[in-house]
Amino acid sequence: MEEITLIGNLGNDPDVRYTNGGEKVVSFSLAVQAGKNTQGEALAHWYTCDAWERLADICEQYLRKGSKVLVRGLPRAEAFRLLEALWDKEEEEGVDA
Repeated sequence: MEEITLIGNLGNDPDVRYTNGGEKVVSFSLAVQAGKNTQGEALAHWYTCDAWERLADICEQYLRKGSKVLVRGLPRAEAFRLLEALWDKEEEEGVDA
């Protein structure tokens, strides 16, 4: 099983919603520092993270936009397509990691 660990800052306050079955889900965007481009400007990779049930309660209570967090979990297939697109874009921009 593949696991991913990210350290970054929340790009927005957590968004709380409930599934049709009543399960609580909290989603937030996470910006992870990704080096600098050739002009010296900071770059970030953006991820969408979901927390369920008890962890959703904790995220809702303690996390806010700008909070620094460590996220560990299983990546979804969509994440790999997004990362591949970001990688292609960075190569075009000449990123110096």
